[in-house]
Amino acid sequence: MKNIHSIYSKIFNKNTFKFAGAGFSLVLGVLLYSCNFNYPEENQEALYSTELDFHYETGTSGGTIDLTFGDIASAPYRVIVYPKWVNVKKLDGKLDNGYCSIPFVFEDADSYASGGRAEGYIFIRVGENGIFRVLVSYGASNTEQPPVDGQEPLYCSTAQIDFGLENNRSFTIANQGQVEKNWYINDIPEWLELSQTSGYLSAGSSLTINCTVSREGLVPGKYSRIINLESNNPQLSHGILVEMTVPDVSEPTNSQSLKWFSGTVVDACYSKSTDYLYILTKSPNSLLVKVPGTDSLQTYSLDMIPFCIDITSDGLNIAIGYNQAYVDLRDAKTMERIQLYETDCVPFDLALGENGWCYLSPEEDQWVHLYSLNLTTGVTFRTESSVAIYEKSILRKMPGQPYLYVTRPRLSPSGVLIINIEDGAANDTIPSWHEDTGAMIWLSNDGSKIFGGNKKIYRTPEYTTETYHLDLSSIGTFDIPRNYIKSLDYNENLQCYFAVGSDYSWETRNSSTIYQVNQVSYSAEKSLKVSPYPGYLNNQYNVAMDVHFVFSNKAGTQLCAIKNVNSNLETNVWALEIFELPLN
Repeated sequence: MKNIHSIYSKIFNKNTFKFAGAGFSLVLGVLLYSCNFNYPEENQEALYSTELDFHYETGTSGGTIDLTFGDIASAPYRVIVYPKWVNVKKLDGKLDNGYCSIPFVFEDADSYASGGRAEGYIFIRVGENGIFRVLVSYGASNTEQPPVDGQEPLYCSTAQIDFGLENNRSFTIANQGQVEKNWYINDIPEWLELSQTSGYLSAGSSLTINCTVSREGLVPGKYSRIINLESNNPQLSHGILVEMTVPDVSEPTNSQSLKWFSGTVVDACYSKSTDYLYILTKSPNSLLVKVPGTDSLQTYSLDMIPFCIDITSDGLNIAIGYNQAYVDLRDAKTMERIQLYETDCVPFDLALGENGWCYLSPEEDQWVHLYSLNLTTGVTFRTESSVAIYEKSILRKMPGQPYLYVTRPRLSPSGVLIINIEDGAANDTIPSWHEDTGAMIWLSNDGSKIFGGNKKIYRTPEYTTETYHLDLSSIGTFDIPRNYIKSLDYNENLQCYFAVGSDYSWETRNSSTIYQVNQVSYSAEKSLKVSPYPGYLNNQYNVAMDVHFVFSNKAGTQLCAIKNVNSNLETNVWALEIFELPLN
C-alpha cells in the first residue's frame, strides 16, 4: 500500500469528505491510500481507502452519508459492496456538482457487533475514477488503541471481479498481521466455483484463489453477487462484488433451409395444384405465402385475427375464417380480396367446395350445426339436422365428390359425420359413426380411406340416409413409433406418406420427428428430425422444436415443416424448415 496524495489531489479540489450522520454533520480531513496490490488478478480497479470511522452510537436506526468529490462533478456512482447489517436504500445515482447522498438503515447490527462494535466497509464506484472505500461502524467507540496482534483484518486484493464473457479470474487474500488467521468465504452463487473457500493463513502469507464461472442453464443477462470473505479473528467481513454476463444468443438467423417469422401459427394449407404454401398467424395477424421456386415467405397483413384457411382444389382461391363472423375470399396467387362475407357464426374451421360454396364449423358451443355459405349470393344457411356437431370440429372435403367428413372432437369415442353437399347447402340428413379416430382425420386421395389421428386406417363409409351407425371398418394401422399422428401429407410421386408423430391425443405436442411411411405397408421406412432452436432459450441450449404441419411439393423434391419451440416452454418462436427429397 503506497501513499497517493498526488492522485488524490488530482481527483479532489478539497481534501475533505462532507459527512452527515444521525442528527449532526462533520467535515473531516481524509488520508487516502491506494490498495492496488501487485497480485496477479486480471480485472483490477484502483481502490481508494480512508482511515476514517463514520461511527454511529448503539441504538441508532440509520442515517445518510453525504460525500463531496470536488472535481468529479457529474460522474455516475454505484454502491457495490456494503455490510450485511447496513441496508443501503439508494444504490446508484449521479453526482450533483460532485455531491452524492447515500441513505441507509441498520438491520440487526447488534448481532454483528464484536466487543460491542460492528465495523464494515461501503465500496462506491465513481465513474471511471475508481472504487472508494468508506468505513462505517456501529456501537462502542474506537478507543484508538494500537491494534492487538491477531486483530488486524485480512486484506483482499480487490473489491470487484467482473468476468464479462470470460470464464476464469483470480484474486488474492493476505494476512499482514503477526498471528495465524482462519478464514472462509460464504454467499457463493451456484454459477461460481472457487479453488478454495476456507482455510488458515500464517502471519505474513498470502493465497491466490482461482475463480471459474459456469453459464450452463442460465438465462441471458448480467449476473452479480457479493461474496463475503470472513475471518473469525476478528469477525470482520470483506465483500467482493462478482459479476459475469451470459450472452443472449436467442435471436436466430435465417438460413437457406430455415425461415423464422413472427406471430403464432393458427392454421396452414398447401395446394398440390400450384405448390403454394399458406400460413396464417396471429400477433401479428398475417398471411404468409411461399411460392414455388423460392424459399422466402411473402407477408400480407390481415385486419382481423385469423382462425382457419382452405384452398380450392384447383388452387385458384383461398378462404380465410376470422375470430369474428366473417369469411374472406381471396385470389390464391395475388392475395387480393374477392369478397368479405358476413356470416352467422364464428368459423373454427372451413372447407371450400367445388360448387361455389364454403362450409363452416362453429368455434364454440357443443350443440351446434354446420353452416353453408353461398359465395355467389353471400347468404348463409344452417342445417336443421337432429344430429348436432360439436364446437371446433374439423372439416375434410372428399376429393372429387360432394361430401364433407367431419370430426366429433368433444365425444369419446370421437366419431365421424358425413354431410352431403351435392345441392350446395348441406343436407339436413347427417349420418354418424361413433368410432374413435383421435383428434384429427385425413382422407386418402381416392377417398377410399379415412386416416385417424390415433394411427388407425378405416374404410370410408358411403353416405346413407340412416343417421346413426356404430362402427367404422378398421383395415390397418400406421406403424410409426408414436401414439398419435399430428400432421399427415401424401406424395403421389414418391408413393408415400409423411407423418408427424406425437405421444399426446387431445393436445398433440412434442413432435420433432417426421416419418416417411410406405403407402402399401404403412410402415415407417425413413425418418428425419427437425433441427432444434439454434441457441439459448428458456434456460436451455438447443431447445427441441415441435412440428405442427408437414407438406411435400407435388414433384416430391421438397418437404416443408412448420414448427415452433417445444410447447412445454413459454417462448413462442416459429419457423419454416425446408428439406430436400427424397430422404436418404
